[in-house]
Amino acid sequence: MIAISDALKYGQDILIVILDNDTTAMTGHQPNPGQNVDILGNSTFKQNIESIVSGMAKNGEVPVYRVNPEYRDSYRHLMEETVLKKGVKVVIADKECGITYDRKVVRAERDVIKKIGYMPEKKFVNITPEVCEFCLECTKTTGCPGLTIEETHYGPKIATDLSLCKSDGACYRVKACPSFEEITVIRKQAPVRPVDSINFSDIPEAKRRTFDKGWSVYLSGVGGMGIGLVTAILVRAGMRQGYRVSFADKKGLAIRNGGVFSHVTYTRNGNGIISPIIPYGKADLLLGMDILESVRSLDPTLTQRIGSPDFTTAVINTEKTPTITMLLGEDNFLPAELEEMIRRATKRETYFGANVSEVAQRMLGNTIYANMMILGAAYQRGELPVDFKNLEWSIQMTVPKSAFDDNMKAFNLGRKIALNPQVYAIEAKLATYSEMLDDKIKILSKKSKRLAREYKKRVEALVEFLKLDDTINLQIALRAYDLIQFENLKYAQKYFDKIKTVYVKDNSENDYRVTKAVIRYLAKVMLIKDEVYVAHLLTSVEKYRRDLERYDVDPKRGDKAVYEHINRPQFTILGFDLEWNMRTKDWMLNIMKHFKILRVLLPAWHAKEKEFRDWYIGLVDAFSPGGTVRYESYVKIFEIPEEVRGYRKVRYPKMAEAKRKAEDLLSGKPSSVGAGVSFFRELQQIL
Repeated sequence: MIAISDALKYGQDILIVILDNDTTAMTGHQPNPGQNVDILGNSTFKQNIESIVSGMAKNGEVPVYRVNPEYRDSYRHLMEETVLKKGVKVVIADKECGITYDRKVVRAERDVIKKIGYMPEKKFVNITPEVCEFCLECTKTTGCPGLTIEETHYGPKIATDLSLCKSDGACYRVKACPSFEEITVIRKQAPVRPVDSINFSDIPEAKRRTFDKGWSVYLSGVGGMGIGLVTAILVRAGMRQGYRVSFADKKGLAIRNGGVFSHVTYTRNGNGIISPIIPYGKADLLLGMDILESVRSLDPTLTQRIGSPDFTTAVINTEKTPTITMLLGEDNFLPAELEEMIRRATKRETYFGANVSEVAQRMLGNTIYANMMILGAAYQRGELPVDFKNLEWSIQMTVPKSAFDDNMKAFNLGRKIALNPQVYAIEAKLATYSEMLDDKIKILSKKSKRLAREYKKRVEALVEFLKLDDTINLQIALRAYDLIQFENLKYAQKYFDKIKTVYVKDNSENDYRVTKAVIRYLAKVMLIKDEVYVAHLLTSVEKYRRDLERYDVDPKRGDKAVYEHINRPQFTILGFDLEWNMRTKDWMLNIMKHFKILRVLLPAWHAKEKEFRDWYIGLVDAFSPGGTVRYESYVKIFEIPEEVRGYRKVRYPKMAEAKRKAEDLLSGKPSSVGAGVSFFRELQQIL
């Protein structure tokens, strides 16, 4: 108000944007004067921002616009138009906080589940990884914490986090690519959760931790992981156990954008404890809900380092939670490397780590229960100085009544994992070469047994000819299958022939790195993701199979998934580019994927992608080691398509830059290829 008042008083030329999300989201969703309740929940009057701003202006003459920023195009148009006007202008971006909105949705869903036992219909936003180009336009534009990164045979891809995604559509409104879709899961009966069939009665009683002067625990994570909930449970349990309890919380920005930690200390009669903050290196237990934040708490350069190899036991959730810089493509890390850092900085012999988030998602349907599982694991390993009955009472007093049973199941599941981590370990998701080959043969057999036989024969012949490792063999089987689906067997054979041509020129002294690059990236440029191929990818056997598992859809129970794909088709006809927004159903795509003839009838369609493909094939044909071009330069040249990601306007500048870099490398000029290497790659080089 003061800033706006001064701007109006002194005639500044400024556009002021007020973010009105109907709460105080940054610091914990406290009420504010724009709501009709006070801090105690009592009814009161609601202040009006427009009236306040107008009241500060001369005769109320100040333009004030209230708009929902969810509608990106109209919002941007208003901003561009308004900023050019003279004087003070105010735009109120009016959209309810996604978290408070989601809480309303969750409460409503709980009421339905309480009444009939399940949700008959629920909508999700899904991303098809084969269509995703990992261009990161969606994450760069929205910074949405509901997006995450998953590893696939095609490399890293963007995915929605089922536990954090609010399905509000902010990601697909960017209109960056056609990989986004809405899935409506329809059920006729309650799904069977794996956790409901587990017997917890056989868990042996854990030994209770003892201490002399005091005991302290440090909890680390990011917003949304339930650090405050576990802190409250430990505080209540400790008080009921008869200890004097002191604690301190640090709240962060919502969800993944800020670290959250808590200090909790137990003493008998307060002996020797003068502060709730754990002294440097003196924590008895580190409960890490987030592995990266756990490492931060052990950083020797920070004043509040809480752990040491002499005192501290670490119990860690090893799930890799992407940071905002990871979602922007600027950083990365390996959980295994961070685990080793934690082991070095704490008591190695008592360290415990497990990916409980993944188990929580699979067994309970939500990663939100990972905090209770970590607490259960710490208890079962004898690291908590409180009895089970006091912890159970504290959980009952702290969580909502309707959520008590599930939280206790999560707690006891954590105890089971502590006893035998392998029992609930997630099996490797990525297939081997033989598994991949067999799977693709079965899929092709339904189309044509002869085609499947030819695919098998030619892949196995090439694999035998090259004699490379299983990882490369898998890439050959996968990409040959994709090329058949894209066009035909003849198109795949062209890929085989180019690989053989490069291989006979390559050499084992360099580990055939050029050949390996061509195997991966020649297929990438040959698989032009036009509307026909995308239609196939969005309706493929593999996609449906994966989605049924991901959303626990079982047709035998009467479940079904209904798709609505968010497309933006583009066609070049008679020199005119036609492009429009379109929501498509599966039946439409099933028709479209059979129109490969359009690639012949519309020669200008995706012409730039075709030209880039032909340019890259020309480089493959011209490969000649031992000449003026260094071998390392050839490796970089053939890996250049790695950076060519995205669709149309996002992709085209990258193709031009790729060509420039290749030309520099071929001419021996210094190139910027490899500049801006991520933290992850730098760490790999150091190690």
